[in-house]
Amino acid sequence: MNAFEGGAPSSVIKIPNISKTFKSIEKMLTVKEDQFPKIAASIESGSKGRYIYRGMSMKELRHILSHKEFICPAGLKKQHHYNIAEHVVINNNSKFISFTPSLALGVRYASTGTVIPTSGAILETNLPPFFINSKEILATHPELYQRYQKRQERDKGLNDAVAFMGTDGVVETTLGNSEITMINKLGKIYVGLGMHDIRAAHILTVPGKMLHWISIKTPVHETCIENPEFKPRVCSVKVGFTENDNFLEEEFELVNQRNREMELIPPDARVITMHEAKYIAQSGLLDLLNDMFDIDETHIFSHVPSSIPINDKEALMEHMVKTIQSLSNVTKRESRVEEITDEPSQSPKTQ
Repeated sequence: MNAFEGGAPSSVIKIPNISKTFKSIEKMLTVKEDQFPKIAASIESGSKGRYIYRGMSMKELRHILSHKEFICPAGLKKQHHYNIAEHVVINNNSKFISFTPSLALGVRYASTGTVIPTSGAILETNLPPFFINSKEILATHPELYQRYQKRQERDKGLNDAVAFMGTDGVVETTLGNSEITMINKLGKIYVGLGMHDIRAAHILTVPGKMLHWISIKTPVHETCIENPEFKPRVCSVKVGFTENDNFLEEEFELVNQRNREMELIPPDARVITMHEAKYIAQSGLLDLLNDMFDIDETHIFSHVPSSIPINDKEALMEHMVKTIQSLSNVTKRESRVEEITDEPSQSPKTQ
């Protein structure tokens, strides 16, 4: 059992070599005390922009570690859909979970208030296997947001007591959103982060405080637990066309054109669709590549050659494998499977 797996505590723990064990624990655990904004800045400065973060309650942290998956607790009333516009505005989706690429932005947001919780955690992780950048989708696929607006106005009515905020409100909300949205399920398959994707858990507490909230200027204790089984993820897939219910060819071409104009993808490339992400997830390719190779910084598949037809699973996977094999910062891991040959085994001769 590793440091990030749940389990029942034992009443007696036998330590054969207490000096060696203490040194091992000391390497993976550090403790600091400072104001929350400085703690957050320190965490981010050590990551060199390679990781993302999710702040959470201790209850959510325990739920993730006990289930070994980033899934919503059963008690939360979340819906099952892939509408990124609705997720950004209402946050009612069980298939999406938000992370931030920058703790500094979260700190600036928190600093506008005067209080913070007395306990909580920040998980520092790899990029998710499959994710969406909602701000980019707003710029490249505004039609998706317009459809969401019309549906809300139809369902709620303009005179409803809980009137929909309108297009300007959706745009403003999304423009202020710097999140990376992890897709944790494609169909019934869990495709989110695993325990080996967690680089560290930063536990924030204020010892001796009985209240649930404290001033943001109050020093907090940070206990950093580094994951000894952490492995940088070899590659991630960024979904650039999120319309899942039906494939709209004209809009797909518009989305690709806007991506090229914004230089988000090369001139001879196209984005990856939600349906294609599902095919890739079903193949298990990302896990296979993660097991076969090591890398120092995750490669993001944000596009594929436009010559690959939509939903051509074999061509997609072949392109991804060749791309990873060609990267200069990738090394192949030693195979743990013994090679089987046709040669007879050299057994000792008997006299």
